[in-house]
Amino acid sequence: MMSDLHTPLQWALLGLRGVRAMDDGERAHIAPTAAGTADRAGMAPRAPDPLRPASPPAGGSPLALRGAPPQASPEELAAAGKFRSIGLDELSQVRLLDRIDTKWFFHRSLVPELLAGLRDDYFILETAGTRIASYDSLYFDTPDLTFYRQHHNKQKTRLKVRFRQYVESNLTFAEIKHKTNTGRTVKNRVAVSSIETELGPIGAQLVPPDSGLEPLSVVPTLRNAFARLTLARTDYAERVTIDLGLGFVSATGHADLRDLAVVELKQASRGESPVARVLTDLGVPSSSLSKYCLGVAWTIPHAKRNNFKRLMQRLVSVGSTMPAVRRSRVS
Repeated sequence: MMSDLHTPLQWALLGLRGVRAMDDGERAHIAPTAAGTADRAGMAPRAPDPLRPASPPAGGSPLALRGAPPQASPEELAAAGKFRSIGLDELSQVRLLDRIDTKWFFHRSLVPELLAGLRDDYFILETAGTRIASYDSLYFDTPDLTFYRQHHNKQKTRLKVRFRQYVESNLTFAEIKHKTNTGRTVKNRVAVSSIETELGPIGAQLVPPDSGLEPLSVVPTLRNAFARLTLARTDYAERVTIDLGLGFVSATGHADLRDLAVVELKQASRGESPVARVLTDLGVPSSSLSKYCLGVAWTIPHAKRNNFKRLMQRLVSVGSTMPAVRRSRVS
């Protein structure tokens, strides 16, 4: 259980409880570029404050991230407020646990313009009175990062294993995402009471029979917190998520990518989509990189990252803070 942890990573897991739960003095701050200063071709990189190893506060995490927690900008809140809303029951019509995924990474100053271009074609999820919800994920991998390397080495068949808490909904799931050799993503999940630090019997219920994964062979590897807007197309044919204020912590470092926006389009089969059209108009190309791989590449020094460098360099050109994040070691 979480209260029984003692290693540096395990203390870190206690420290990153979700975007809203972090105190002002605990999160490393990289000054965000003001919304609206980017043109469609991108923006010049800023010189952010570096991340340094955090000294553990009394009774707290030795990997605590310092600075003010990321929050939605007034422009993002205003744009989200103009959508027609739905609840979880309506969203269940477009669960898409077996799907095709498409991803985009870009500077979050473009988010209000993106949302303005989508509001006639999508509903927005509203839960507990909020349209921008907090998520908290704990990813598992083998000690030699098998799942990360599957993606880095461009294997068609690969896995991601995690616990995820949907904070406002007070729901937590153990989840395994299986990317098949046909390019589909199949997600299996089971409800649990809380985030745990081992899969155990829960994992055995979820592991694909042909995966070769032994649930007891994986260990907690990366904690990730972010804020999310969830959209459902008005004909319920697709779902779109927009993630903001990303923070990562591992046993060897932490990263604050609050200026980065990550959009994921989930469809039963690949087809035309309003979000793809608007992002093309904004000059944003699609990318193949998961949040898990992004966090590992930036917080675990020995992780191979050659095949991700081109995307990282492109993110520099649009003002992402990612390349300015320095991995911090824990003694």
